[in-house]
Amino acid sequence: MAWWIGRLIDTMRFPHQAPGGEETTRNVMRSFGSGAKLGLRNSPIEHVRSVSDGMPWSHRAFYHEGHAMGVAARCAMRLQSGTPELLFHYDDFRLMRYVGYGFWNGATTKYPAPRLDETAGLWAGESTWSKYRLLMPNGFGFSTVMFRGAFDERAAAAIENLPDEESREAAYHGVGRVLWFLYMHNYEELNVILRRHVWRSEALGIGLGLAIGFTQVAMPDAIMRAVDGMGAEHRENLLRGVGIALETHSSNSPQGRIQVERSVFGELRRRYEIALEATASGSGADWYRLYHENTRSTSRADFAHAVTNGADTRR
Repeated sequence: MAWWIGRLIDTMRFPHQAPGGEETTRNVMRSFGSGAKLGLRNSPIEHVRSVSDGMPWSHRAFYHEGHAMGVAARCAMRLQSGTPELLFHYDDFRLMRYVGYGFWNGATTKYPAPRLDETAGLWAGESTWSKYRLLMPNGFGFSTVMFRGAFDERAAAAIENLPDEESREAAYHGVGRVLWFLYMHNYEELNVILRRHVWRSEALGIGLGLAIGFTQVAMPDAIMRAVDGMGAEHRENLLRGVGIALETHSSNSPQGRIQVERSVFGELRRRYEIALEATASGSGADWYRLYHENTRSTSRADFAHAVTNGADTRR
């Protein structure tokens, strides 16, 4: 299975991208695939961390997401017991892990394989599950669409069949993320899709902005060019997503925080600080919803920025 998934990821193509996205996509998929194969092969965690340490800092999140997907597959197939989180003894990249667990379940909507149990019973002993559980439908939404190559009726039906509105909202954040991979720099088509799904345009726009920021975190100028390329209609949601992307990279590891905070200024810095403030939105089951609500530009961080009249807020 490790060979097959590696081959599937290596041969995946994105024909609807505009020119300029090939290297970004290749780096992401290579990093994700490397992690997935190690997860499926049950490589020792120490080796997994060692490989990560040798990667460019901006690629590590995708690698850890892929590794978590591979671990989730093993748990789903009962090659190891308990939850995937039982393998880990560190907090770094935890958000990416939960997204990766959901990524595996999205793949099972396309390929015949067992799902990872997402019910509270299995996760009862895991203290972080209540807070981060909605990252799993986020990953589910991403992979459900990615493995089909389009946001088609079957993918939409799989998302609408999720058990509650919070899960569906999180899944549409994941769909927004994958749209960037399917249509990278193809702003005309991206705008068409967002307008076609206007009732979910906020969630899709946030997810799209997150992917724009997440895949280009080492190139801040490219992030703003992509946001500007989409035009004004979805700008606010896109920038909310960009802020979340920067904050997630910052939260993934101490090095990620150093790299983000030394490289983003102006509007990117403002959005990053809003998302950073939003992380204090509680620690229980309401965290995901409150976090996204608190990334709106009316938060206290936005007010504080206005009071400083544009002063440099670098730490």
